[in-house]
Amino acid sequence: MSRLTNESAKVMTDEQWLGAIKDYAGGARQHDPDGWLVMSQETVLSLFEQQVRLQPDRFIGLALQVRGSPRRSYLEATLRGVAEVVSGINQDLLWDLFTAADALTGRPGGRAICWCLQRAAALDVPDSVVAMVTWYATEDPDPAEDLWREDRTGGSFYGGSIEGAGMNSSRGSAALAIGALIRAKPERLNRLRATLESLVRDPSVSVRACAAGAVGVVVDLDSEFGFELFGALIDSDDRLLGTSSLQPLLGHVAWVALDRYRELFQRMMRSEYPAVHAAVGRALALASLENEAARPLLSKALTLGTQARVGAALVFATNVRSPKYRDWSAAQLIPLFDDVDEAVQDAVLWCWRELNEEERRGLLPLLEAFTASRAFARQHHDVLRLLEQSTGDTTRTILLVVDRIAEQDGDNLGNIQTAAAADADRVTNLVLRAYTQSAGDPDLQARCLDLIDRLAAHGAMDLDEALSEYERFAPIT
Repeated sequence: MSRLTNESAKVMTDEQWLGAIKDYAGGARQHDPDGWLVMSQETVLSLFEQQVRLQPDRFIGLALQVRGSPRRSYLEATLRGVAEVVSGINQDLLWDLFTAADALTGRPGGRAICWCLQRAAALDVPDSVVAMVTWYATEDPDPAEDLWREDRTGGSFYGGSIEGAGMNSSRGSAALAIGALIRAKPERLNRLRATLESLVRDPSVSVRACAAGAVGVVVDLDSEFGFELFGALIDSDDRLLGTSSLQPLLGHVAWVALDRYRELFQRMMRSEYPAVHAAVGRALALASLENEAARPLLSKALTLGTQARVGAALVFATNVRSPKYRDWSAAQLIPLFDDVDEAVQDAVLWCWRELNEEERRGLLPLLEAFTASRAFARQHHDVLRLLEQSTGDTTRTILLVVDRIAEQDGDNLGNIQTAAAADADRVTNLVLRAYTQSAGDPDLQARCLDLIDRLAAHGAMDLDEALSEYERFAPIT
């Protein structure tokens, strides 16, 4: 049994691959002279999966020839590999692979099949494969329990993640595949109605979380049936409502059917779980952009605690860039800028990130309120970047921001051990830019010179170099 490497794997014949699979199938291991493990079934399997991505048709054919105890491992490895290159595969071979994995004793291949099918959903999936995933969605015994819950020793699987537990189960991964199938080809909905009705009533919270994406697709295609599914879906543990997979659906429901589901949002506000508070904050903030009836509910939700305010802050920080929603979002952000909780302060900072020029111009008036806030004191790198990237006359805004930085950071601007010092050159360059832009306005230029004097008094890093460089081209008078 010779040692395999990435390079040798590329030139092995089919016979050599089948021989290596057989040689190491019984738990054989190969060690180097120092006793280090260099070859095992796991090594061969890993190299095999890498080659599946490079030559999928060939390695599907090889996997189908594997017999005995390693067959399951190689079929599942092949499904994982082809999922990344599914568009270029011979479809007849792909469905043969699905059939072979499904035929394993005890049908243990559900997760691998369903994960691969999510990537292959846009293909012409045969009825036999749709029936296969339907069985995994409704009949597979996995999960037998919700492993994300705390066990008797105080620990939990998947770090307590409901979605993590779901996607690593057969019924959960099947729910994700069902959603992908309908999203890719909406005409599949009628065939899968009964399957969806089963999934939204699954006894496992984690499976229901995975079914949320499919329900969201159905709401768009057949709203009444989608809302029926949604009603059954949420008849579960409150913690389901705090999962990330439910957030798009909750936001949509709040947006288009707030009155119908008012009791749901009140239930979320009564929940003991902070993640649910964050979810209701997000959903009602989103609804409030268009629906004034959502605003009293939102005001109540914001009293629940930090997570509800974080959820709302993220919505407003995102939508304040839209001219349509800017005034309302800005009015909600201003008090959140001065929130006492740092998590909320961090959330509002998203309003200054990744802006285009039109958005930057639109948000400049909001900077005055932000500059005077706790959030600005916590972090203002994004605002400096915004001013650097702005192409218009930002003189007055620069002066406002730099004045606040000089007041807040003071001597830290010259202390290399602080974050303020790292921004000192950016601050100096912005003041010099403001000085240039204010040519012809003696009052503004005087304010610029005063700021430069204050920065010098604080020993701002690299100030002298910046001034010398500037005066080479535009002397300061």
